[in-house]
Amino acid sequence: TSSDAAKEFDRTMDFVAAAIEEIRADPTIKQGYSSWTEVSGVKVQVRRGPIGVMLGLAPFNYPLNEMYAMLIPALLMGNTCVLKLPATGGLVHILTAAAFAKALPRGVVNFVSGSGRKTMPPIMQTGLVDVFGFIGGTSAMDALIREHPEPHRLKVFAQLAGKNMGIVLPDADLDAAVKQVVLGATSYNGQRCT
Repeated sequence: TSSDAAKEFDRTMDFVAAAIEEIRADPTIKQGYSSWTEVSGVKVQVRRGPIGVMLGLAPFNYPLNEMYAMLIPALLMGNTCVLKLPATGGLVHILTAAAFAKALPRGVVNFVSGSGRKTMPPIMQTGLVDVFGFIGGTSAMDALIREHPEPHRLKVFAQLAGKNMGIVLPDADLDAAVKQVVLGATSYNGQRCT
């Protein structure tokens, strides 16, 4: 529904703002040692650096939030990104693609459309993907990782086969619990993982 879409957009913008604020507040992302420090007799300093190219595949049922939860941290760390648009729900990215094109240098954020089974294996086979973000089924992710010529050097972020249960404890308010379980099961056309 348009209400679900508005909530997804707002949640995504809240996430983006929080990610930017976190980087500003602590560039080491709670790793410490942002200035030269002595540890066990050795001077150390932790600095972030880009890993390389991030390929992100997000689901059709939550296209904005899940995609940008992978994209924004990757960009903030200095990586370039290739995003596979979902066949259903991909139009949500039209306006953001135009904004990225206007705000960022050419090639920093790239979009791929089409069948994932046809477009993703050739991209992985190049070996140019350094970070793989995937939300979906385990067999599809495993197949794509196997396409990479150096799968063991690939950094992987995966959310797989999300089918979360609702646990209602004996002391729960049953009316409230039923309402929340039904909401979770039916919002986003019943395609929500949480």
